[in-house]
Parts: sequence; structure tokens; C-alpha cells
Amino acid sequence: MGSTKPAGVGLPKLLRWLLFVAGLLVVAGLLGAVVLTAWKASVDRRLDAVWRRSLGGAELAAFLDSARPTLDSVRTRLAQGPPVWKRDLSAGFESKITNYLGVLMLQKLLLLDAREQLRAGRAAPSGAAFTPYGSRGLQYHL
Repeated sequence: MGSTKPAGVGLPKLLRWLLFVAGLLVVAGLLGAVVLTAWKASVDRRLDAVWRRSLGGAELAAFLDSARPTLDSVRTRLAQGPPVWKRDLSAGFESKITNYLGVLMLQKLLLLDAREQLRAGRAAPSGAAFTPYGSRGLQYHL
């Protein structure tokens, strides 16, 4: 006659084992989140340093000097008031969406030019360099 175990005897051991494994998974997840956050911050710092180094130098200064007449005329035009784009909303969902990539690139060029002029000890251009559309922002007339 062999010994027989009651039906529920192995259950507490299994429950303890499952709780232990669940605890390990939680700890591993928390540790992974901390490591991932630190790694992301490290990568961001390195990318930011590379980006900042790429913004300066003789090449940028030479390019901005060659584009200075155009940038000055753009500043003069922006000082007269922000550009206004008319939109026809009667087309509904078929209306074309304006591409603002050129506007963003112009703003970056004006900011880079102002920064380079400040670095060179010259007076920075007027506030139009920093807010190409004035305090009112982009305007639409319907």
C-alpha cells in the first residue's frame, strides 16, 4: 500500500513558484525600463552633440554669407507683416493642404543666420528672424 497524498497538497507549492516567477518578471521589467531610459538619454545626448557640431563651422558661415542678400530681403518683407494664404474651404475634404516644409526651412535658416551673426559679434537681425510671422502667427483668410 502506497501513501496517497490528498488532492490539494501540491497546490501551495505551485502557487509559490508562480508568484516567484511573476515577481522576477516584474523586477526584470522595471530594470529593463530603467536601463532603456538611461540608454535613450545617452543616445539623445550623443545625437544632440553631433547635431550641434554639424551646425557650425566655416561651411555654414560661407553658405550664410552667400545667401545673405536673399535672407535680408526676406527679413525686409517679413517686417512688413506676416504672409497671408487664402484658402478655399468649399472643396471640403478635396481641398489641398499647404506644405509648410519651406516655411520651416526658412525659419531654421533665419535662426542659424542670427546665431552666426551673434557669434561673430555683429548685431543680430530684428525679431523677424526669430518669429518669421510676427506675434500673430500664420493667418488664413476664408
